[in-house]
Amino acid sequence: MNAIRGDNVRVLLPSPIKSIGMAISSAVIAVLCFRFWFEGLEYAWVAGSFLAVGAVFYMMHLVPGAYALTLSRHGFEVLELYALKRYSWPEVSEFMVRRGILGATVQFYHHPSGTTLPSHIKLNETFGYAPYKMAEILNEWREYAEPTATDKNVWRSDRK
Repeated sequence: MNAIRGDNVRVLLPSPIKSIGMAISSAVIAVLCFRFWFEGLEYAWVAGSFLAVGAVFYMMHLVPGAYALTLSRHGFEVLELYALKRYSWPEVSEFMVRRGILGATVQFYHHPSGTTLPSHIKLNETFGYAPYKMAEILNEWREYAEPTATDKNVWRSDRK
């Protein structure tokens, strides 16, 4: 749960403790599944393979520049596995928390200008915060936003 604060920008990074813990636990269970497979449990390799991929996925959270959430007065950027998505504050709804099968997630509606229907978006990472706290942080920044935040040229000037 690293947060780099500035006057106009806040960058949230994934929690290293959570990432390491999930990677280690996934790897240990994957090893156990492969052991069961070698001992004769026919399809244990399937679960072991998925858990091994999960361990690698959680380790990717520790690679610099792979995951981040950058909040500014103009909008926010979500960086997931080096794929950057930008959202201007006037184009997003209030952030809410919804429970699903895999737990609670932060969700919002994105309604870019020129489109008729908004997109329903879930944030896959809460960057070490509880989902309710993450929604609270995002809503505070949304209220702090400048009314003219749709100008696309302002994005790079906020990045440090």
